[in-house]
Amino acid sequence: MDGRVKHVDVAKGISISLVAMQHSELRTLFPDVVEGMGLFRMPLFFALSGLFFSYALKPKPFLLNKADALLKPYFVVLLCLLLIAAWQGESDILWRLKGIFYASGATIDWGPLWFLPHLFLVYCFTYILFRYCGFSRLPRWILLLLLTVFLAWGAHDLAYFWHSDLVLFSSNIHCYGLPFSLDILPLSLFYFMLGVLFKQPLLSFKAKPVLGAISLLVVIVIAVYTETRSDFYMRLYQPVLFATIAALAGLYFILTVSWFICRSPLVSTAPLALGKASLYILIFHSFISRQVYAYISKGFSDAATLVLLAILAYVCSITVPLVIKVLVEKSAVLSLAFRPCKINPLFVKDKSAN
Repeated sequence: MDGRVKHVDVAKGISISLVAMQHSELRTLFPDVVEGMGLFRMPLFFALSGLFFSYALKPKPFLLNKADALLKPYFVVLLCLLLIAAWQGESDILWRLKGIFYASGATIDWGPLWFLPHLFLVYCFTYILFRYCGFSRLPRWILLLLLTVFLAWGAHDLAYFWHSDLVLFSSNIHCYGLPFSLDILPLSLFYFMLGVLFKQPLLSFKAKPVLGAISLLVVIVIAVYTETRSDFYMRLYQPVLFATIAALAGLYFILTVSWFICRSPLVSTAPLALGKASLYILIFHSFISRQVYAYISKGFSDAATLVLLAILAYVCSITVPLVIKVLVEKSAVLSLAFRPCKINPLFVKDKSAN
């Protein structure tokens, strides 16, 4: 399967679907359900990203590869939006440009794209820790202890820079988090490095139905009977113990569901496709969902009808990017914006000519 792991791709498909649901009208219509899924949505995303981390490359190719895969689509999309805004005569172009390079969700037009520069940051810090700080040589129990420190540190100071006013050189500065969402790095590192440390058990995962059912029950109990909130974008992660238990239980449950889905080639087709198109869904889902729902819901006020329209808009938000993915892959020019240059036909030498 060209080096891919099927149940991980399915889990990625479920994960990105949950992200799209968070930014859809379904969140307004079913807040308790969508917020409950938020207890494990972003931790799952970071843990799955950590599964394929490697520090084998030297610094330069490592940075270039990650910038090509993560920063390039981020800047291409947002700079194109900036050019459209300038062409339309909008006046806040300089502010938007600063926001793009600040790279916090609150400073960019398409908020969900904050994840791309932040994931780049997570990769870079993890690379430094493993390649230059000796993390690869430490016993696992010490690594887990250090991760616990990251978790406690990150959760304690999570909202310090979020929409706060700081004084720097006698000037008041309103912070929208730190650049590249640096302020949530300890928390995201915790889940990303869990994926790194438990790579082999997660890649060779075999579902245990009883544990899967228990993990789901744990998430439901915490979501229903506690005030636990977990939202990395909004800098919410409280209380730490319940939020972490729910995240880990949710991770196990989604992997269990993914493992069973993989047993059926027919059932796994859709989530596999979504998992492989996660970049495109991340980039375009929010815009598509807003536009589709605003258009099709005009003139309707019946609650049942609005629910059906919200579901339709949500489905469009995760399926239209599949079409975009196909179009990009068929075009070497469009691939320049979204796919790694090393697999672009414009840069790959024709071996048959040699």
